[in-house]
Amino acid sequence: MKTIYLRFLLLFLFAACTPEEKDIVEEPVLNSHVSRANVSPSNPFNPYDEVGAVYGDLMAIYYDKDSVVTELDSLLHSVETIAFSLPAFSTVSSTYVSPTVSAIDSILAAPNDRLAACIMDSSLSLAAQLRLTAFANTALVYALDSSEYHVFYDHATAFELEVQSDFGYTAFDKQVLLTSSAIFRYTVYAKKKKPKKNTDPEWDLMVGNFTGAIEGAKVGKGTAVVFALVTGIAENDL
Repeated sequence: MKTIYLRFLLLFLFAACTPEEKDIVEEPVLNSHVSRANVSPSNPFNPYDEVGAVYGDLMAIYYDKDSVVTELDSLLHSVETIAFSLPAFSTVSSTYVSPTVSAIDSILAAPNDRLAACIMDSSLSLAAQLRLTAFANTALVYALDSSEYHVFYDHATAFELEVQSDFGYTAFDKQVLLTSSAIFRYTVYAKKKKPKKNTDPEWDLMVGNFTGAIEGAKVGKGTAVVFALVTGIAENDL
């Protein structure tokens, strides 16, 4: 059941593309047979990796604290309070704009639809829309299956290297694609890492988190961090 929601994304794009464009959508599946249980989530070749690292720290601190939040507005306030207490967050928050509760709610109400809509946003080039859709389809499968983290990591870092080295993408395209991928790389690490602490998140739903990362990345680094984390927590814990 976890992969059914991915099918509509491919169908959505196939309906909108020319035959030539459809070839771009296919995402190569990476086969990795070597166990690398201690792979770090960092990728120094992604210039937006610091966003993922700050996100990972913020997620860990939130789940380490001993309090329960049951309302979305309280959750947003709690995450922002922790974020602004972190020195590292100041390095990514120069253009910070707080996500609105209504924007997060719209993702929670229909995560599949919102993911497709935010990817097909006209602010991204067509090439970026197609590439991000292809990545989303396979990345979400790897995130939710039983494979080890390095399988997802290899997939994500290959995507990031391709985006970074492709001169056909705009600077804004790269900002959105590389920021959202960096954040999701740290999300999946927290889900799959072994051994896990008692406080580590056990998320079964990932679409809202990835959607929040994309929407936030269109605004700025700090917004992507908070938007993704609040949406992911709300999707799984509220």
